[in-house]
Amino acid sequence: MECQLRYAYLGGTELSSADLKNARFGDNGGISEEIKLNLIQRGAIFEDSPENP
Repeated sequence: MECQLRYAYLGGTELSSADLKNARFGDNGGISEEIKLNLIQRGAIFEDSPENP
């Protein structure tokens, strides 16, 4: 299953137990680079990242 979370403001969102494999993010506000890297390690795809143009 794929989830689209582009343009969503994620400040205060609890994602620590979410299954993020293939979840697509991009242009999100409210998350730090540290959290973004953690989400990528857990399978999230950030379409605004250099490795995912």
